[in-house]
Amino acid sequence: MDGVGVKGDKNVLSAGARRLVFRLVRPVENHEPLLDLFERAHHETRFNYIPFSRDKARRLLCQVMSEDARHMIAAAEVGGTPEGFIYASVGEYFVGSNHLIVTINVVYTSQELRGSLLGGRAAVGLFRAVGRWAEGIEAREILLHVTSGISEERTGRTARRVGFDLIGGSYARSLKHN
Repeated sequence: MDGVGVKGDKNVLSAGARRLVFRLVRPVENHEPLLDLFERAHHETRFNYIPFSRDKARRLLCQVMSEDARHMIAAAEVGGTPEGFIYASVGEYFVGSNHLIVTINVVYTSQELRGSLLGGRAAVGLFRAVGRWAEGIEAREILLHVTSGISEERTGRTARRVGFDLIGGSYARSLKHN
């Protein structure tokens, strides 16, 4: 059931012989394929009018990797190519202490992965990666912020499927500048 075709092909993730693999992103690896995925993700968001800066994304990734006790990035790969990622960080409640709260800042799967039979499995696997990390650092809660404008309903269904409760919402107001 798992598979990948030629990169760029609409059936990139059609049935075949390759597997879906989850892993933590580490500082010592080649991050260029992940940066490619960051750019693809950016172009799908409501913020796609903002020019993507690969240099800024690289610096952010390096900062996150250097503070790996406070941040984690996991990737979902098909055939060795990242097709999804999740980025989370940990801190204390802003007016409280002694209890850690993990915040998922970004969860993304490529359009090709979302459109395949592997899509749901990939999203659930990414959420589980954060859950294992959060349990390992003894966090009390995991928060998910959905602010990209990508598949909000689908993201909500997946979040509920892996145990998240709806506790609020995200609102945006665009300002027009000349």
